[in-house]
Amino acid sequence: MAVLEKGCKNQPLVGKWKNELGSVMIIDPSADMSLMGSYETNVGPDIKKFVPLYGVMNPMNTANPTFTFSIAWDSVEKATCSAFVGQYFSNVEGEKLLTMWLLRDAVDTEGDNWEATMVGNNIFTRAK
Repeated sequence: MAVLEKGCKNQPLVGKWKNELGSVMIIDPSADMSLMGSYETNVGPDIKKFVPLYGVMNPMNTANPTFTFSIAWDSVEKATCSAFVGQYFSNVEGEKLLTMWLLRDAVDTEGDNWEATMVGNNIFTRAK
């Protein structure tokens, strides 16, 4: 099996990425379109701590693929999970991952459900 490297035509997500907040994501090569790697946040209680990420890239469009990945944060403060969805783009400005995310905190009661999820977006660029 060939090892896929960053920017590989059929898996352009492979490699190291950094977002506008300084968080770092590393996506490892895989034999299929699954995504595995690690995420190091630069914000919140888990700052500078690598945690695993798992996801999948849609194989229908390998030029500008859509993808999703999830993270279960290993925080001592709260039991939280994040889900990201996004799309890869490459142009004269460089490579980008445009993402939207949900961050879900665990709550003690159903009555607190409405305040348990945050929504946001990040733009990742290929890290050197």
